[in-house]
Amino acid sequence: MTGDKDHKKLEARQLKKTKKAPSRQLKVESTTWEKKMKRRDQLKRIRALSKQLRDQINEETQRAQQARKANMERKKENERKSMVVQEIKNVKAIKKLSPKHRRAARIFMLHELNK
Repeated sequence: MTGDKDHKKLEARQLKKTKKAPSRQLKVESTTWEKKMKRRDQLKRIRALSKQLRDQINEETQRAQQARKANMERKKENERKSMVVQEIKNVKAIKKLSPKHRRAARIFMLHELNK
């Protein structure tokens, strides 16, 4: 009896489904080709514009980096020009100070100035 049930399932599977009518007619091949080419042109335009935007952004960032670098150089140069060099008599006391305290007191050794 269990064999008969399996056999009925197999027969039910063999029935073919009826084909469904397409909801809209297929268009002529030339219109699909035109659509394809139009889509391709759109993608080309989009890629070109995005590349142009990326290039502009890169140029702006490079310009900003160069401006920052120039400002830092100017600042260093101005600090060097405005720096006063004095001969310190009490060298032992200065050497005992830590570099942090020397920097806070704006006292620099010669080897620190050349960096």
